[in-house]
Parts: sequence; C-alpha cells; structure tokens
Amino acid sequence: MMTGTYDPGETKIRPGVYRRYTTPEKKSVAEAINGVFAIPIQADFGPVGTVQVHTKAETVEDMYGSGGTVKGVLNLFDNGASKVYVYRLGSEGTKGILELMDDQGEKAVTLETKYPTKLVFSLTLKQPLSSSSKKEVTIYQGSSLKEKFTYETGSDENEVDAFIREINQKSSIFTAVKADGEKNSLAQVSQKESTAGTNPTVVTGNYEEAFGAFEAYTWNALVADTTDTAVHALLKAYMQRMKSNGCAGICVVGESAEVDFAERMSHAKEFNSEAFVYVGSGFVNKNGEKIDGYEAITVIAGIIGSCPSNQSIVHSVIADAVEPLEILSKEKYIQAIENGMLMLSQGPEGKVWFDSGINTLNVLEENQDPGWKKIRRTKTRFELFDRLHRTISPVIGKINCDSDGIANVIKLAKDVLDAMTREGKLMDGADIYEDPQEPHGPEDVHFIVAATDLDSLEKVYLNYQFNFSAEA
Repeated sequence: MMTGTYDPGETKIRPGVYRRYTTPEKKSVAEAINGVFAIPIQADFGPVGTVQVHTKAETVEDMYGSGGTVKGVLNLFDNGASKVYVYRLGSEGTKGILELMDDQGEKAVTLETKYPTKLVFSLTLKQPLSSSSKKEVTIYQGSSLKEKFTYETGSDENEVDAFIREINQKSSIFTAVKADGEKNSLAQVSQKESTAGTNPTVVTGNYEEAFGAFEAYTWNALVADTTDTAVHALLKAYMQRMKSNGCAGICVVGESAEVDFAERMSHAKEFNSEAFVYVGSGFVNKNGEKIDGYEAITVIAGIIGSCPSNQSIVHSVIADAVEPLEILSKEKYIQAIENGMLMLSQGPEGKVWFDSGINTLNVLEENQDPGWKKIRRTKTRFELFDRLHRTISPVIGKINCDSDGIANVIKLAKDVLDAMTREGKLMDGADIYEDPQEPHGPEDVHFIVAATDLDSLEKVYLNYQFNFSAEA
C-alpha cells in the first residue's frame, strides 16, 4: 500500500514513498507582431500632441474626423492593420464655442469644443414627444449625426446642471460650463451652430515631437503622412537613433509621381537603409482616382507592415488598383531596384502589383549580406530580434548566471528558433550556443545565434530546348 501524499516543506515520520502533483510552469514563447503601425497625422479634430491607440477604423473617424491626412490611417486599416498608434500634429489653434440661453434669453451655458478645430457643429435641444420630463440633445457635424443624449428635467436637480453633467460625462465633442448667476432652465434651440475655432498650426518640428512620442510604443512600421523631404530627413535621423536603441521596425516614406523620376531615385538612394522602404509612385483605383503621395504610401505601407515575414510582397496585387501611375521600361524598373525605390508594375490580366520587394539599402555595411536589401528577409530578422528579446527579457535578474541559467536561456531561445522554423521563416538547423570567444562572467553571457532566413522564389530561368525535325 502507498504511504500517502505530502505537502511542500512537510517532513514525514514513517519511511516510504510519498507523492504530490503539480502543473509545471510553461515559459511562453513570444509570438510575432504584425500589422502594428505608428503614424502622425494632420486632422480637424481630436487630441493634439498625444499618442492614441486605435484597433478599428471607425474609432479613428469618430476621434479625428475625415479631414487632413486621416485617410492615411484608414488606408492602413483597409490593408491589414490590426493596431495603429496615431498622433495629431500641431500646436496652438483655438476651440469652437457655442452658447445656450435660458428661458429669459440670458446666457446660461457655454459649450467649448474639447480640441482646437475649424469644424462647425450644430446642436438641437428639444423636448421629445414621448416624455414631458426629459429633453433631447443632438449634435451634428454637417449632415452627420455625431452624438445624441437625453436628460431629466423634472428631477430635484435643476435643468442647467443636469444638461452640463450630461455633456461633461458623455460628450466627446464639447465641455460645458455654467454661466454666472442663477440659471435653472434652457431654451430650446434647433440646429444652432458653434463658432468655428482654428486648427493647430503644423510645422516640421511637430513631426519630430511625434516621432519622439512613438518611442514608448512597439510597432512594425512607422509611416509618414507627408512627402516633405525635410520631414524625411528628420525620420532618417530618428530611425538611426532608434536602431542604436534596439528598434526592430521599418519606416515607409515616398514621393509623388509628379516628382522627376531621377530625383525620386536619388532621394531613395540617399536613405541607404534596411529600415526604410521608399515608395516611388502610386496607382489609379477602380473609381478612376489617382492615388498618389501620402495616400499611396499608406496603402502600400499597410500591405508591407501587415504581411507576415514568411511571405513576400513581390507580385502581391493591390486590390483596388487598375493601373500604375507609371508604366516604366524594363531598364527603368532595374534602375529603380538598384537605387532602392519600390515601384508598382502591371501584371497578368492588368493587375497592379509590387514589382519588387526591396528597401533602400544599396551599399552594404560591414557584416551585412544582400539579404538586408529585401523587405521579407529584413522583416524576418527584425522579428527574430524582437521575439528573442521579448522571450528572454522576463528571466533577466530571475535566474543565476551559471550553467543552469545559461541552459535556461538557450532553451527559451531555441523555442523561438523552432517556432520560426515551423512558421516557414527560418531554415532547419537554426541554433544558439555560447560564444567560444567570449567566456561568460559572473553576470553576463555571450551567445551566437546561427540562423538562415528563408526567401521567396523570385526568379525562374527557363532553358527551352526544341528539337528540329525536317520530316515534320
């Protein structure tokens, strides 16, 4: 007969075998992060100078309206984004104002827009037919209903206070302040318009502030909402600094097809970085509209940033496109590739697709191989950096720097390598081991991560051998 069970720390008196069971702690392997973007925008509404996270397109328009460069965020979602960090650019600006009167025609409440804006809102305040003890508030921007509330007028609380409480608790557009003096009731109004304020002024320095704000967040791709080369210069300096700080993300920029082709290529070449993708042109959509500049950039960025690293964008079709803005000669497509400029071309049946899958890297640094010139392979390598970092970081300071601790780190890292191999991102045989040239110290250890990233089939060479027969 078995002698029984035991509790942790318990010492038994009788000799024998005792048992207990536990569920061993499973160390989680960090998953790939795809479809996460950061983008600064110019907008007619919404919080200024702060990063706001959005996981669906509807909340973007609710917060920022549809003006400015908000379309860029919507393009990211339309092309695969799962999360977008948005920063409204600008400084200063003024808020809109709307004043409501009491039954005696005196000012009772001042409504102020929450953010600087040139937009005009209209408010209707009326008693609904269904209730004599309530009033209904509707707020429109143009013909679009933005908000609708009801509040009690027959309670112990006076009507003005009830209205202010309702607005301040529920409205995303206005804040309300009571006028001086005794105010108990509000006169009904129909479509009373606010006095427009002004949008914030956007200068190049505001972009630098936005980039700095994005440092606190993890994203796959940072996207510019402008083709301004001065902003691009700021981005280049920013990404160089982020690279030194361990950032494993890419930045997508570009220019309009209206810029001279040679000039665009020159600008792309100047970036010379695996972290930058330079979009050289746009397309015509199914509605016959030219999609160029920042709009084309954000469409293409959405596809690139959302594409898993076991897939290539080469010859990926842009769903809404019917033709590229430019159809180039073979020689010019080759020139574009050599200078690091990503272009669109016309595939079979007129489909518009990515002609290549290159970033702007054209001159390799020491210890760089040609794989760093490819978007897919760069994304795979950045993903490996990120997943190893997120998997190993939780054990820092929690395990000893001895053979057991080192073995623990190796096991965690191999789990990541094995996962990425199964996912078709790395070739079989990826490994991690201690660097024999750097013996570990009392608190540090050096590893070599040996991995070969997979690429897509991009070139097929067909050698046709026909037999000629004179007797045919």
